[in-house]
Amino acid sequence: MLQLRHLTIRHQKTSADLVYDLSISIQKGDKVAIIGEEGMGKSTLLSYLYNPKSINHYALADGEMSNQFRHISYLPQELPEKEKAKNCFSYLYDDSNQAAFDFNRCFQLAHELGFAHSHFDSQQTIGSLSGGEKLKLQLIKLLAAPSDLLLLDEPANDLDLESLQWLQDFIQKSNQTVIFISHDEQLLSETANKIIHLERYKKKKQTVTHTEKSSYLSYKTKRDKQFLKQSLLAKKERQERTVKAAKLRRSQSAVRHALSQTRNDVEGRLLAKKMKTLKAQERRFDRETKSKKTMPYQADIINIAFSDVQPLPAGKALLHYEQKMLQLPQAERKIPIRLTVRGQDKLAITGRNGVGKTSLLKLIYQELNEKNTAFSVGLMPQNYDDCWNGRETVIEFCGRTHQKEQALTYLASLQFSYEEIYQPINRLSGGQKAKLLLLQMLLNQNNILLLDEPTRSFSPTSQAQIRQMLWHYPGCIISVSHDRIYMQQVPQVLYELTETGLKRL
Repeated sequence: MLQLRHLTIRHQKTSADLVYDLSISIQKGDKVAIIGEEGMGKSTLLSYLYNPKSINHYALADGEMSNQFRHISYLPQELPEKEKAKNCFSYLYDDSNQAAFDFNRCFQLAHELGFAHSHFDSQQTIGSLSGGEKLKLQLIKLLAAPSDLLLLDEPANDLDLESLQWLQDFIQKSNQTVIFISHDEQLLSETANKIIHLERYKKKKQTVTHTEKSSYLSYKTKRDKQFLKQSLLAKKERQERTVKAAKLRRSQSAVRHALSQTRNDVEGRLLAKKMKTLKAQERRFDRETKSKKTMPYQADIINIAFSDVQPLPAGKALLHYEQKMLQLPQAERKIPIRLTVRGQDKLAITGRNGVGKTSLLKLIYQELNEKNTAFSVGLMPQNYDDCWNGRETVIEFCGRTHQKEQALTYLASLQFSYEEIYQPINRLSGGQKAKLLLLQMLLNQNNILLLDEPTRSFSPTSQAQIRQMLWHYPGCIISVSHDRIYMQQVPQVLYELTETGLKRL
């Protein structure tokens, strides 16, 4: 069992609460999902649960933690650079506890996850693997050793569809306690039985931590109903206040007019007394207004739309590959590609990890940019940091080619705080970086979007808005995705990339 009592984690530099007054009891076999908007402290909390000292260089923790689990395994969101420099053999075996490490389980996991056994003896560096292959290798090493508590930070990111289903089944059926962070709504819906939700209100100044013993769908439905109820109540009270304020103003105006017209001292004194009463009512009304409900705040709202983008003609051919050969990095083989893309197509490409989806997207981006025609291409790569100098601030990046005032308006719509706007990009969370790339595409009015896993970094509570925004996008979208809900709702056409080519599903 793991118990937290009144745990608060505060950032040392900004003094902002990342976690506030969290109390929860986690039992054997529980599947606990930590959710929240980008940059809210989810990874910090998970790291603290693994090793309280791991956050000492940037955060302070106050409260109690009682942990009776004996064997804890931790999957970080990002492999350290020194680990990426290792080859697969060294990473898997050099620092493993040989007595505890189950080599048979290791090969079984590789088979179940579709990870080639040949990688185990390979000198290929981990950094050269695809995102999904890196994650599979980490999971294999983690799960081949005994543990009674699994801490998983974004275990679904970059996994192909078959591996996602495997992970979902594993978490569902495992006797181990699992505490995990994920942006995959379907994974959350099918596995979690307890929720920890980290939020910040009042322009990210006030931290609130919610816990709920329920499934993700039940929790989300309950929250949506509460928000709707609060919104309707606040709207009703606002309308009533508007009517009451107008009536009070009319009464004061009538008395003021009568006072200016009267020549009778007695009548004048009565009118003055009445005005005094109305002023007292006005002050009481102002006090009551401050205590009334305001419209509830949605930390996960995304208030932008590509409404000003000028779409290309629907029949305009942007790409036509009849037998284009796709050369893969770290491989001698080539894949023949047949593909035609037109001006308002929305398509998604899926396929197993390492097959070459990101390479294909890069090839398409390069060729579209080489065509000096009247269209504008926006790119969201798998590695966001390829797009900027991480030392420049958010507003400096946005202000390269656009007016500062316009950029500030959009940044506020995306829930960027003042501090975040003026801090270096390399300090942002993955979700905040993804928002920044969307904003760049909006400001540039790109009429073609190339998106590599567009939903993977967004909070599950805001993904529905992302899907709706992309569904309404008037231009062309070419995306790579393993997000099952995204693929159901956004693209018009699905393709699968295999070793033999690109086939339409």
